[in-house]
Amino acid sequence: MKSLSIILVSFVFLHCGHASQPPTTIDEAAAGPTKAEPKTATKTWRFAIISDLNSSYGSKTYNSAVKSAVSYLADANNKIDFILSTGDMVAGQKKNLDYLGMWEAFHSTVTRKLLEKEIPLFPSPGNHDAHLTRKIERDHYRNSWLQENPLSVAKHIRWVEGVEQDFPFQYALTIGNALFVALDNTAVRNWSDNTLVWLEKVFTQESQRSLKFVYGHVPLLPFAFKKETEYVARGSAAFLNKVEDLFEAHKVDVFFSGHSHVYYPGRRDQHTQYISVPLLGSGSRYLIGTGSVNERSPQAFLVIEYDEQGHWQLQHRQARGFNLILDESFPTTIQIPAQNSSLCKSCSKFPQSHMLDPQQRILYRRQDL
Repeated sequence: MKSLSIILVSFVFLHCGHASQPPTTIDEAAAGPTKAEPKTATKTWRFAIISDLNSSYGSKTYNSAVKSAVSYLADANNKIDFILSTGDMVAGQKKNLDYLGMWEAFHSTVTRKLLEKEIPLFPSPGNHDAHLTRKIERDHYRNSWLQENPLSVAKHIRWVEGVEQDFPFQYALTIGNALFVALDNTAVRNWSDNTLVWLEKVFTQESQRSLKFVYGHVPLLPFAFKKETEYVARGSAAFLNKVEDLFEAHKVDVFFSGHSHVYYPGRRDQHTQYISVPLLGSGSRYLIGTGSVNERSPQAFLVIEYDEQGHWQLQHRQARGFNLILDESFPTTIQIPAQNSSLCKSCSKFPQSHMLDPQQRILYRRQDL
């Protein structure tokens, strides 16, 4: 996988076909010459997505890629309104670690640098932050985020009413005309019926939103070499179909996931995109069935811009130097090798029911195709 650096920065717009009227709570500024009929400027929001910032177990330091990315995101010139995290902010999931020290290191390196610029960070937990089976780590995760209180600078959010909110684990809010849903998605297992019911209720409650973004740690289906068995839909075609049908029925635009340590803008032949967020920390990987160990995904982050009419656009930027990496430089599909090989462990056992095209063993197509 090759990185493509460019000098002139440009976006490719992705148009959504379900725009609705913007909410009356968002102010829109008039623009254009006074002698003509005035034009209305559409409110635009910019947010970033970061993921997998941690290093070795128990680490209380962060690498230069993390610090460089935070510097970019906190720079007022880059006009970032808020940030999402798809997990693995600290390096837990092991006994006898200094949880307080790890979270203090993260917040001093990341959260507080952003809060100083009034940029809130909306987290979703990773398996190394707050795995479902590790109560002590979940308690530290909750207490740490409530104490930091990034919501204190979140001036434009509106909590979705009538649904259970469990910040910083699983919660739903709106910013402008976009819905954001954070999932408590830290384990390789199907989501519970309660989670699916909760999602249905959130989507129904906010059906008028022109954009819907869901984010959580573990992907619905795999993206990365050596993580081919680490995905939410493992073991159940019925569950996979249920989630995809739910997302499609409510026109979810993107499910952002971490954990894979690679970037890929995937699509499953329908409306919803499945985007694997690149890592900022250590342990970079490469896509299933492609390249070699020398072609790992670069440390990077995503920047998304959207407006009240339901248009959105994405940048994939390297953490060092901030060069853009174009989607066209990525494989057109992620294909599961037919046999076990050095490019995919246990590939011959991957269920055909999970593939878009069982003949070619296609798992994802690139979003622009």
